Amino acid sequence: MERYRILEEQIEKGLAVLMEEAQELRHDLDEGRVKREEFEEKKMRLARDHEIMDTQSLRLRSLMEEDQDFEDDF
Repeated sequence: MERYRILEEQIEKGLAVLMEEAQELRHDLDEGRVKREEFEEKKMRLARDHEIMDTQSLRLRSLMEEDQDFEDDF
């Protein structure tokens, strides 16, 4: 279970980094440092990466529950 906890923490850190990047990107757009087209491309990439990490987090939780159920049977 320890390795699941470590993996979950890493996914959460990755999600936090993506949120920071999204906030910085929005700030850069508001300040005129990035063009709208570039903003939209990066926004889509960040959204895709967030979805991937979120899916992996759900899979990890499912595996944790399965392992816990298996351990409870013994």
